[in-house]
Amino acid sequence: MIIVLLGPPASGKGTQAALLRDRYGFYHFDTGKVLRQEAATGSELGQQIASYINRGELVPIEIIRALIGKFIREMGEGRIMFDGFPRNLDQARVLGEGLADVERRLDHALYLNLDRSELMSRIINRRVCDKCGTIYNLVSAPPKSDMLCDRDSGNLVQRADDTEEVFARRLEVYFEQTVPVLDYYRERRLLREIPAEQPISELAASIGALLGLEEHAPA
Repeated sequence: MIIVLLGPPASGKGTQAALLRDRYGFYHFDTGKVLRQEAATGSELGQQIASYINRGELVPIEIIRALIGKFIREMGEGRIMFDGFPRNLDQARVLGEGLADVERRLDHALYLNLDRSELMSRIINRRVCDKCGTIYNLVSAPPKSDMLCDRDSGNLVQRADDTEEVFARRLEVYFEQTVPVLDYYRERRLLREIPAEQPISELAASIGALLGLEEHAPA
């Protein structure tokens, strides 16, 4: 099974991606991580990637296509999850072509759907421990002690990009890029929209049921 996991910032995508990896054994295609790993191998492809990274330039889409094919071949018949990729229509097309090159296909494009007011509420109430990085929400998942981390008593701080003004712009950019991607997968009958306002465990159960995996978790 190969899936794409999409969702706006603060939709819970990162949390659900980790659960899919840990609970159901999905191999996780993280574009940045895979690029860095390949560059470190010193292979011909890795050297090409390193040359762009070292110059601070974006890696060309054709290299991403080659990387997708290599990753899929290495994973064999295992479950694969593309998390936050594709980000735009060109990447969606390249992903489809890359899968076809290795005679695989995308099974589902999951979209965690949450209205903008809820996304904004989650962000402006998000706090992060300045020691260990644990994330809290002052409304839905507050710390036991006011503004102190439950794990190490570190101070809980608001990230610079978690303000209402900055996040509103991030959302605009996200939806400008992503709506064409959603339409692309909807036209191909691959899009599965999942209400993301559910608690984490319930959302995970919904995703597992939709994929037919709820009874097939690794022991």
